[in-house]
Amino acid sequence: MTTNTNGASANITETPQTEPQVVLEDVAVDTQGETSVAPDEVCFNIMQDGTVIIGKPAAGVTQAMEASAEQKYVFNMDSSDITSAKADGDDLVVTFDNGSTVKIENYMTEVATSETASLNFVNGQTVTLASLFPEDVEPAAGEEEPAQAELRDAQAEERAENTQAAEDVAQIEPAAGEEVAEALAQIEPAAGEAGAGAAGGNSGFGFNSSFRAQGILSLEDVGPIDPTLLNYGIERPRDDLRFIEDALPALNPSLETENVQVLEDGTITLVIEASPESTEGELVVQIVGIPSTWTVTGPGTYDPNTETWTISTPPGVPFSGGPTLSPPTDSDVDLPNLTVTVTETNTETGQSGTTTTTVSVIVDAVADTPEVDGLDDSGLEG
Repeated sequence: MTTNTNGASANITETPQTEPQVVLEDVAVDTQGETSVAPDEVCFNIMQDGTVIIGKPAAGVTQAMEASAEQKYVFNMDSSDITSAKADGDDLVVTFDNGSTVKIENYMTEVATSETASLNFVNGQTVTLASLFPEDVEPAAGEEEPAQAELRDAQAEERAENTQAAEDVAQIEPAAGEEVAEALAQIEPAAGEAGAGAAGGNSGFGFNSSFRAQGILSLEDVGPIDPTLLNYGIERPRDDLRFIEDALPALNPSLETENVQVLEDGTITLVIEASPESTEGELVVQIVGIPSTWTVTGPGTYDPNTETWTISTPPGVPFSGGPTLSPPTDSDVDLPNLTVTVTETNTETGQSGTTTTTVSVIVDAVADTPEVDGLDDSGLEG
């Protein structure tokens, strides 16, 4: 009887090199929901959620417990501590590097019900049972399954019959002029058996060849193959990855204008309405074609050299208004089809777009006030 730190007890019979009987009784659960036992006494700890934590027994000790499909089994160690695992009937037997073993009875039928069954470890490792099972080896005589034993006996009997038949034919003395028996005596027996009548002692593998048995897993390495000396002059293809982003669509700011009419020697303010399409769009409004002989005032800037008026807005702010124009003195020359453009730019996305229209300024002539100039004069009537 052993007692863990929480008062839980377990009846354990441990006998080195023999299989013990382990019965867990009244396992206590602490406030954190897990049990604690001495690692060299009881290697099975049952958590509150039913998970069984399997520790490594003391060196040379075997411990066992009954498996249940409702429980999860986790090994409290690294997978490198396990040297092998094997199925013993319905039981799983795990051997550790200190010579101890753990036997989980009915594990193969209750828990490991699929070919991908695996062992779980507290450090997060997961190892399939298939990787721990030893490679299949040919059983020793008397250990085969009944079907394997019958097949082996039938093959041995067939080889013996073939060998005896070849020897009998080799002893037949040919009749006069017949060399059939001699030719039959040269027939090579089954692989691995020397023919009695083979001239010179046939090795059994044909044309005096030799054979050296070698296991599949111990084939000698050929070693690295030297690079070819052939040079075809073909450039090796490269699979460079390039990410091509879809181009964002161009912006389309709104723009509205109205034709205006001004009297000769008068003034008029153009009406321009422009709005950005995006919330962060910055606007640049321009009017091209205003002669330098006209007077341009109001917001924005005017360049008489390029005959261009320009104004800008902060991000997301629309524009409403325009320059104030005055035609030259005593001129009624119109300004038809002035080019008006608004360009929107979004500095965050890099998008931009331009909208263009025209506006005309009509100048109406006005009659000037007449000026009369005269001189006083006198004279005789008649």
